[in-house]
Amino acid sequence: MNEYKCPNASKKYMYDKYRKLVEFYKEKYSEESLIVYVILLQFLTVVNNFDNSNSDIFCNLLSSVKRMAKHLKMPNNAWEPMSVNERNQIHFNNKYYHDHYEEEFEKYCCNFIKVTRNSIGDYAIGKWYLYIIDECHNLVIYDKPFLPIDILSDRSGFPKHAVLAYRSNLNVYCAGEILLSRNDNGNVRAILNNKSGHFKPDSGHLKIAVNSLEKLGCETFYIDYSK
Repeated sequence: MNEYKCPNASKKYMYDKYRKLVEFYKEKYSEESLIVYVILLQFLTVVNNFDNSNSDIFCNLLSSVKRMAKHLKMPNNAWEPMSVNERNQIHFNNKYYHDHYEEEFEKYCCNFIKVTRNSIGDYAIGKWYLYIIDECHNLVIYDKPFLPIDILSDRSGFPKHAVLAYRSNLNVYCAGEILLSRNDNGNVRAILNNKSGHFKPDSGHLKIAVNSLEKLGCETFYIDYSK
């Protein structure tokens, strides 16, 4: 936040409180985390309407924001540093990636495969793959097929979706799991979902993934985990 100069002592107190909250959560979860945006939104809502008569309202609001920041956690008990950019790509925070996952890339990258119309029939039928739709709308998979019970019982042998997205500048249009099969005519059929804890794609991103698969000549179905 830029320096805010105001002669009103109460307004300055309010600004300082919000600034400290924003800086705290930027450092803890990254500047792109949802909680930072929530606090900034609350700040902008109040700062334009603040005067000495509603200082109690401000204090109550600040208390509410603190409680929300404490209790609104992701399933792994931490805010995930993802955001949606102007191209509707989901971006994973660079600093968070390098602090937590950088060393994993070399372990898995030899099995990161860009799937084409000519190669999509070459992969295991009836099993699932981790996938992303990268920033160029390519389907990229981790070439290690699995059954759901495999990945539930032991996740250690599979990369995070953020690692799969490293060559895409940590930008994806969608991420999740994809099952390949064949229809009665022998053509490739795909069932995909948006089950990614790191990118959390919504229904709109899932539809982008469906369009990308259809361009590869796949009959495509989807399961929406964001609803």
